[in-house]
Amino acid sequence: KIGFDQIEKAREAQLQRERQEKIRQRKLESKRVDHLARALREEEQKLLDDWADEIQQQDEEFLDIAEAKAAEDQIAAHEAALREKEVLLPFCEMKETWVTTKMGKRQEELVEKEEAREARARAKVVKNKIERAKRRRQEAEQQAEKEREEKEEARRQEEEEQKKKEEEHLKAERRKKDEERRKEDGER
Repeated sequence: KIGFDQIEKAREAQLQRERQEKIRQRKLESKRVDHLARALREEEQKLLDDWADEIQQQDEEFLDIAEAKAAEDQIAAHEAALREKEVLLPFCEMKETWVTTKMGKRQEELVEKEEAREARARAKVVKNKIERAKRRRQEAEQQAEKEREEKEEARRQEEEEQKKKEEEHLKAERRKKDEERRKEDGER
């Protein structure tokens, strides 16, 4: 007879086997998915490389066409400019003559104005030079006057000091004579 514990153990064993089987199935499924994803990435990478090469080739072709068209446009514009130059060439001499006559007068006026401006500038430079020279001369005269006054003041002070010394000397001599007289008078 089978007991309740054995049934319970058998049921747990069965559940454990089912879990293990599910885990094994999931691992297999994961491996299949990884394999498929890797295969897709490898295929996709090849396709992406091919697509990049194709786009680069298309871009180069487009640039070549655009450069060729731009070159054609530039050549056409150059030829149009040359044709226009040929059409206008006969009028060039007349234009130069007209410009020379009109601009000749203006050139003369311009030269006169430039000469007048230069003359004014030179006059101003000369005037400034003269003013600076006058200012320097005046400063030199003031400096000389100041030095002369200082020398005069020094000479005057020296004379006063000399006079004071002479007066003191004279006073000293008088005192000395007075003392000698007093002594003589006192001895008599």
